[in-house]
Amino acid sequence: MPDLHPLLGALADYYTPDPETVSQIDKNGVLLDYVGHAEITRILIEIDPQWTWEPVAWEAGRPATHLQMGKMKKRDGTIIEIPTVSMWGRLTLLGVTRPAVGSVEAHKADLDKELVSDFLRNAAMRFGISLALWAKGPAPQRRATNSTGSGWTPTDRQTNFLRALGYAGSVPTTKDTFDRLITRLQEEKKSGKPAEEPF
Repeated sequence: MPDLHPLLGALADYYTPDPETVSQIDKNGVLLDYVGHAEITRILIEIDPQWTWEPVAWEAGRPATHLQMGKMKKRDGTIIEIPTVSMWGRLTLLGVTRPAVGSVEAHKADLDKELVSDFLRNAAMRFGISLALWAKGPAPQRRATNSTGSGWTPTDRQTNFLRALGYAGSVPTTKDTFDRLITRLQEEKKSGKPAEEPF
């Protein structure tokens, strides 16, 4: 079968981020994984060197922002209000435009930069970039295949990710087997058990 929209290829390649690009941030005692805006920008350029973004509205020559009072639960269970600034925008990638939002606490010293950074991460996720950090389940397929996955081969990025998980066996030759192996390796990494051949 012919390839589908090129964005599906990008989704297959970048759905799961390279472990070396994942950082963590403490959000009220919970460590959250994220990929920084520099790495997201690099990925956007790899997918489409002509990608663009723009705010949905302008105010006095600057992107329009909105100040609101957000609620945050502290570690002791109490709820506090935090002034938060948000900015809506549109990211265009491979000719497809999608809306997204960036938001940060209003006291940030580099508010504009952090808003754009958060917006880019959120917008890229809407195209499937690093979506595995939020979603559950295996990465989507690059192209339509039959039930045995014939015609599929892993990308270099996918193979490198497999090796980064500590797997030294042969690389699966079907998409279903590859996805099951990735899922199992991630579970084994969390539990500390050694990885084995997929079948």
